[in-house]
Amino acid sequence: MSFGLYTVPQTCQKLMNNILRRWLNVTCICYLNDILVYLKTLNEHIKHIFEILEALARASLQLKPKKCKFHVIKVDFLGFVVTPEGIRVSESKIQAILL
Repeated sequence: MSFGLYTVPQTCQKLMNNILRRWLNVTCICYLNDILVYLKTLNEHIKHIFEILEALARASLQLKPKKCKFHVIKVDFLGFVVTPEGIRVSESKIQAILL
């Protein structure tokens, strides 16, 4: 890694865990710079999105709007497909194993 840093992923994960500690595994999941917010109702979802965005802003972290997706029903996240019906393995991962 550049600048002599060897633990950048661990440091990034620790930073994100500290910032999002209040919501982790309750209303959101975070892996490095991927944040997935999940709730049952739209009103709760919007409330928690704003809280999480405010926490990131207080930590001086910025998001690229073109890389963000809001209010989607189905999302690919770390090799899994997350939908209101549940979580399942991505079809591409299954095909890779079968080949």
